[in-house]
Amino acid sequence: MSKATEMARVAAKGGFHLLWGLVLSTVISAVGTIVIARLLGPENMGLYAIALAAPNLISTFRDWGVTTAMIKYSAEYNSENDVAKIRSVFVSGLAFEIIVGLALSVLSLVLSQFLAEFYGRPAIVQLIQIASLCILTGALVNTATAAFTGMEKMHLNSVMLIIQSIVKTILIIALVVLGLGTLGAVIGFSVGVLFSGAIGVLLMYTMFRSLPKSTNGKLELMKTIKTMLKYGLPLSIGAILTGFLTQFYGFIMAIFVTNNALIGNYSVALNFVVLITFFATPVTTMLFPAFSK
Repeated sequence: MSKATEMARVAAKGGFHLLWGLVLSTVISAVGTIVIARLLGPENMGLYAIALAAPNLISTFRDWGVTTAMIKYSAEYNSENDVAKIRSVFVSGLAFEIIVGLALSVLSLVLSQFLAEFYGRPAIVQLIQIASLCILTGALVNTATAAFTGMEKMHLNSVMLIIQSIVKTILIIALVVLGLGTLGAVIGFSVGVLFSGAIGVLLMYTMFRSLPKSTNGKLELMKTIKTMLKYGLPLSIGAILTGFLTQFYGFIMAIFVTNNALIGNYSVALNFVVLITFFATPVTTMLFPAFSK
């Protein structure tokens, strides 16, 4: 009973830390979105959303359930005090996400010309190319999030989320004000995610270094990746279908809606839908590592 009480206490604490991070980062992003939308105008805001649509769609095929497996196994091994396996999970998960994220970023870069012409907007080739970087940098953010969640260090995740919102918002506004327009918005978004991913990996590394020294220092990367894929791949099917459908809406709008202003207004409205997830997300997120233990 004492173990169950301790697990509940840790989960509740983690949920609270995730909640304040979500609230602050979303409020910052929401205010930033309003300012950016007013600076860009509906037409350019639509082009900004279109440029991000294809890379976001491609990124749904990046994970393969590995980050879900990272949460599961890091929480499980942590409860068993198996430090060597936790280290293997961290390194294997990060390596897998970087390799697949890099491959998909290159794919998006190669397809940028085709996608721009397919949209009927050949002028946005450069925007799609820059946005393609987010596939790789998003992998860093997701890997760090999985590590923080599995180890129930959600205050680190909140720090990463807030840094991302602040840097991304400031950069986009600054570059747009300097006259770069939609190009500046895409650059600001991409650099913001890159900076956040770098901070997340750095925090993940500090957590990795803080783990007790293991008598068995060997990292079984291939074996760990196979284990995580065996667990995560079936789960990823549902996640890919759900994520694909969400991003597919933006993708087909860019094809069939010729008025960029309508797409811009739609993208701004979507930013405020996440407000309803404030209280549900922390609870569901922290239940997973709790049950994994």
